[in-house]
Amino acid sequence: MTAPGGHHGPHSPHSPHGPHGSHAHRLLGTGSSWRVLVFIAACVGATVCVVFALGYGLFATHEMASNGLTLTSGVAARIALSTSFKSMHEIENAVRVREMAYDLHEFAALRNLIMCAGHTVYKGTSYDRDSIANESNWVLERNQVGQLPAYLAHIRTSVELAAKDPLALLLFSGGQTRRDAGPTSEAQTYWKTAQAFDWYGLNARDSPHAVSHRIFTEEFARDSFENLLFSVCRFREMTGHYPDHLTVVSFGFKERRFRTLHRQALRWPAERFHYVGVDLEPPSKALIDGEQANAANLFREDPYGCDSPTLVAKRKGRNPWLRFMPYPDGCPEIAEIFVQCGRVPFEGPLPW
Repeated sequence: MTAPGGHHGPHSPHSPHGPHGSHAHRLLGTGSSWRVLVFIAACVGATVCVVFALGYGLFATHEMASNGLTLTSGVAARIALSTSFKSMHEIENAVRVREMAYDLHEFAALRNLIMCAGHTVYKGTSYDRDSIANESNWVLERNQVGQLPAYLAHIRTSVELAAKDPLALLLFSGGQTRRDAGPTSEAQTYWKTAQAFDWYGLNARDSPHAVSHRIFTEEFARDSFENLLFSVCRFREMTGHYPDHLTVVSFGFKERRFRTLHRQALRWPAERFHYVGVDLEPPSKALIDGEQANAANLFREDPYGCDSPTLVAKRKGRNPWLRFMPYPDGCPEIAEIFVQCGRVPFEGPLPW
């Protein structure tokens, strides 16, 4: 039967599509439905293009950082990306906060930060105590030969301090600084060493404040200023707030560098800063002179380590595995310090 106007009805046996329409017609439906599908396909295609563009931008930024830009340039690029795609980062951070809600609840009660600065990386294949005590299993520079007992004392002292303070979080700080040791960080080395020594008998396993539950790593720092700044950021990342007190464990002859130069660069309150120097023997004159010439004097002129060719070269040389740091994602309140440069201290607002 022919429909009015001479057209075949949609269910007419004389319809070119048969009594039920062609297979394609049944799949696609009416003309308006087809247009909807085309529109959806176009939207999906556009989304893929946008995602590809964003991915390419992130890849390009990573390539720029890997091909010799200083850390400051890499951070600036990262912050620029965060600004450009703010909504994307807001979604990402919301997911991260939700995933970390349990951990933040677990560590939110911790109030004090103990930071042990790393100096080298273990390259041995076994973390038994005899192997750890063997200096040949560590990647040591010429001026570090003979200092392994002091490094081990730093680790033990840090664990002892954390055991005495149930509100303390201990962070071993130091990145993957030695190519000869493989992609292992100084912080991982120190943590595994403490574990190998069974936390020096100080781990009350049945206690909710067991010291091993409060010892973690910061694995991106490449010099002493980054040890301090990155550890403060890591504390905020783990607890949801900044520390009340900050204690540094390192060599006694480095105290002035940490207490005066780095603390002042962060404008950290002097009354809430503590330093525990561990030297197994009095430092030689050559060691003290080297500290002044190769570190303290340089940071005095360049507090944030971004202008001095020597400090910049050190950071680059201590990143042989081309790691791209995650900060300041975990500590947005102090993000501007990560791009601060020049001799004048940062003057913006700080949470402490």
